[in-house]
Amino acid sequence: MNQMAPIGTREAAAAGVAKRLRATTRIAPNRIMTDALMTYAYAGDASQYRLVPAVVVIVNSEAEVLAVVDAARAERLPLTFRAAGTSLSGQSNTDGVLCVLGTGVLCAVLPAFVRYDDRTSPHRAAKLAEEAGQS
Repeated sequence: MNQMAPIGTREAAAAGVAKRLRATTRIAPNRIMTDALMTYAYAGDASQYRLVPAVVVIVNSEAEVLAVVDAARAERLPLTFRAAGTSLSGQSNTDGVLCVLGTGVLCAVLPAFVRYDDRTSPHRAAKLAEEAGQS
């Protein structure tokens, strides 16, 4: 059964996520955000929806993603991912844990995106990434 942390305990659960990540990972403290200003900065995408995350974590590796998943599960907070290509219609908003995939994850998973520059169109970069995924 999926039991989320009660609404009134989200702040304590967010602090628990941050504490767990600081104790068990090498994620830099400036990539784990629980303060009101920074979480509000991540509260919206290009849609009209606005949910303020309890905690925002910018991850740069698969190990960091797994640590965030474990910490969110332990504190019973919902987990949402935001990355390049995430829809801009509210699907990347949450009042729980927002896991933002940093450039390290993109470099490890889709090296073609790193090569994107003024000479390569976004469509070509997507095609290169698709080809990289098939090899």
